[in-house]
Amino acid sequence: MSIRLAGICCLCLACLLHWSPSRAEFVLSAAEAPLEVHCINVACADCILIRQGDHTLMVDSGNLGEADRIVRYLELLGIDRLEYAMETHPHSDHIQGYQEVLRAVDVGTYLRPALFEDYTSADLEALNALLEEKGIPIRTLRHGDTIPFGGAEITCYQWENPEATVNNRSMLLHIRQGERAVLLAADVKNHAQRALAEALGERLRADILKMPHHGLAKFEQAFHDAVQPSLALITNVRGNEAVEQEIKRLETYGVEWMLVTKGNLVAVTDGDSWRIEQTLRPAEEEQKE
Repeated sequence: MSIRLAGICCLCLACLLHWSPSRAEFVLSAAEAPLEVHCINVACADCILIRQGDHTLMVDSGNLGEADRIVRYLELLGIDRLEYAMETHPHSDHIQGYQEVLRAVDVGTYLRPALFEDYTSADLEALNALLEEKGIPIRTLRHGDTIPFGGAEITCYQWENPEATVNNRSMLLHIRQGERAVLLAADVKNHAQRALAEALGERLRADILKMPHHGLAKFEQAFHDAVQPSLALITNVRGNEAVEQEIKRLETYGVEWMLVTKGNLVAVTDGDSWRIEQTLRPAEEEQKE
């Protein structure tokens, strides 16, 4: 599978990548709405919007300081209601932004993974209070659960080890439409990566991988062999020693990579091929991250 730079737009510096494993062009299927994966730049944190037709799912919401970026992004897309909002785990850099997002848009159901019933923090308490205030129903997700989502298949994977760290208990999402798939690997680290790879094998296979733990965690060989991604998305900046090590590892594996902190990134598939577009931020703004 190859990635080809199709064009760069001056001023906004948007780069458009046409990426197809079997043909040179991306063609929308008339029979089914495309699957869109929007990686919103919230600095060194995660916020991913999944959309397919009228279905919407937000996965994590970054830190509170970047929440206005999410709200503006939703406004630009004309989204005033999310079918689902989800946390992969209750760390601040994944849930704080919901303090603003849940006030800006309606949410049908809030999704959270099991195994965190005993976890508490000020940010989580504030989120729970807001969910109650808004009357948003909560659904607890467990390993192997699926999320109804139009023509796309969304499957939840979690290392079911209650003694594991919070990051290693975080929930992965495997999202498939047709022959194409993306894996959002939350913040899982070495032990969880190896355990999931051993348990699931090729069920983790995906064209695109949202790198675990913002590109800070070692991308284990066993995890790579199970997923076999062609493209890795990193929610972090260059210069961090751990990130640089993982970039080198990706290059050793022969995996293309992109930094979400360079600008909002959108991957779209009709189930046969991917189109990937990123609007790059000015360098001076990027340096402030």
